[in-house]
Formats: sequence, structure tokens, C-alpha cells
Amino acid sequence: SYQVRKLQEDFPDDFPNRLAMSILDEAAATAETYVPLVISIGVENLVMLGDHKQLNPLVLATGGDREIKDKNVDRSFMERAMACQ
Repeated sequence: SYQVRKLQEDFPDDFPNRLAMSILDEAAATAETYVPLVISIGVENLVMLGDHKQLNPLVLATGGDREIKDKNVDRSFMERAMACQ
């Protein structure tokens, strides 16, 4: 999201105020804590691509695996969305 904001600042006349679409490839391997960063740039539509049954997000924490499980940050937003069906 930093790079998109930088482009918006550097090229205000050439860059739209809002992005119509953002594509998040390998969304199933992206921790759900990263999704708010994508949404914060003002994207109207978020397309998530990936297989929620393949790669899990890689999450590292100083407290180790137990802390990751306790805070439930070891799943992707896509995995959470698929569980809501």
C-alpha cells in the first residue's frame, strides 16, 4: 500500500483518487492481517486468488507457534471467508 500511496502523491493528475480493483494473488497464503493494508488504499473491489487448502500464511512471532495459535493469526482472510459459507 505504501507504493500505491507514493504513486498517488507523485502523479496526482495521472492516478485515480480511488482504485477500481486490486488483485491479491496467492490470497490463501497471505495472512489476514495484511488485508486491511490493501483496503486502506481505497480499493473498491478486492479480488482474491488462491487455494485455501494449499499454502497457509507464513507468520512468525517472538512467542513462537503457541502465540500464533492463541491469537489465531495463522489463517488467511480467504480461509476465514470460505469458513463462513
